Amino acid sequence: MTDVLLKELSNSDIDWLTEMGHQEEVAADTVLVERGKIPETLYIVIDGTLSFSVLQEAKNRLSHVSVPKSEKTEWEMTRIGSGEVVGETPLVGLYPPVGTIKTLEKSLLLSISRERLKVKLQQDLRFAAHFYRTIAILLAQRRRIAENLLVDNRLVSNQEEPLKKVLTFLGKLNDSDIHWMMSVGSKQKIAAGMALFSQGRPIDALYILLDGTAAASICRANISSLSRAFASKDSDTSSTKWEVARYSSGEIIGEMSFLENRDAYGTVKSLENCLILSLPRHQLVAKLQMDVGFAARFYHAIAAVIQEKWRNAIIRLTYGQETHRMSEMLDEDMEHQDEIDLDILENAALAGARFDWMLKRFRGG
Repeated sequence: MTDVLLKELSNSDIDWLTEMGHQEEVAADTVLVERGKIPETLYIVIDGTLSFSVLQEAKNRLSHVSVPKSEKTEWEMTRIGSGEVVGETPLVGLYPPVGTIKTLEKSLLLSISRERLKVKLQQDLRFAAHFYRTIAILLAQRRRIAENLLVDNRLVSNQEEPLKKVLTFLGKLNDSDIHWMMSVGSKQKIAAGMALFSQGRPIDALYILLDGTAAASICRANISSLSRAFASKDSDTSSTKWEVARYSSGEIIGEMSFLENRDAYGTVKSLENCLILSLPRHQLVAKLQMDVGFAARFYHAIAAVIQEKWRNAIIRLTYGQETHRMSEMLDEDMEHQDEIDLDILENAALAGARFDWMLKRFRGG
């Protein structure tokens, strides 16, 4: 994890964080991020070990101990070490944290005010591009852990409302970004049952699913990467594959492989006839290198997408098939603002309008 920070942040980024942050030793068993509460501080773990835990109930399939129906208990899902960043939730997405993060031992942390960091992100686009890309990569690693647990426990990631998915990505871009993507993107029709990309193979593009549904699956068979990559498309590996997610209109597909520049982690196939906007990797990379404003907005959007899918996987792991219980838990335990932020409502309406325009333009073309 340490390598991510040092690789993605520049010297000037690190200097600013060091100057504006405060290094402190934190005692063991100190809560840094509380589930349902918006954190006011971002922490960089310089040394030490932290725990990320979520609520589990008696019906949770991951529970190893029988507990009364009326009780809830904390379940440690993963541990966080040096080089990780915690408390980033309000800087990236819309929702409060779904888990609690606390120190397991005396730890050395660099703490930075969320408000101070927010101003820096608005004023310094180059810093913003580096910061959001770093956060996106760290979130991608957490998401892979959650998706592996989904496979282990034979659960499928939850589907969200279409508006939320559109808002997550398009709501953080501007009109010129959308026009550029439409101008360089390849508009494709994918027949039902076709693979958009296959596990173990390179991904040459980032995809936006404009219409239709698709499913992502992971093969856990003990097969070499070359054997998997060169396997016939007709090879029957259904017994070793498990569906981990479903995609519907408005979703981004292939963002983690694009971000990490690695082969596909799973296979994505269309479940019905789909309309796809394919953004060629080489053109997208060139745009990100040349246009710092676009890079800041794009990486912010990608980080938000990955955070939302990671959150979704956590909900599925915590509540299994009874995902409606998450809504009840939110009502009972999480803090909510008395009024909805008008900027969020405006972004939601704008993102929806952009998506409708993209879809009409695609169909008209």
